[in-house]
Amino acid sequence: MIIETNPEMDGIVLKKVFSGVGLMTESKEYIGICMRDSGFEFNYGGFWYSAQKGEITKLGKSGYDLEGNKIPSSIVTAERKNGDSE
Repeated sequence: MIIETNPEMDGIVLKKVFSGVGLMTESKEYIGICMRDSGFEFNYGGFWYSAQKGEITKLGKSGYDLEGNKIPSSIVTAERKNGDSE
């Protein structure tokens, strides 16, 4: 991960974020985001989304694969510890 400052936005810019970053409010609202080769994937409200080339596509519910099969809880728990899922 590369961290840069952006004085024009009065903020920071993260580059090469392939492991994911999570943001959580004091009221426990959470969003997780990571980069892909083209675009981003993010998790909000228990669902995964893809954002590529100006389009946002809903991928599926957290804890389920893209075919709707439940992912074993041990894998979901590991993702949560890494900040990859809610």
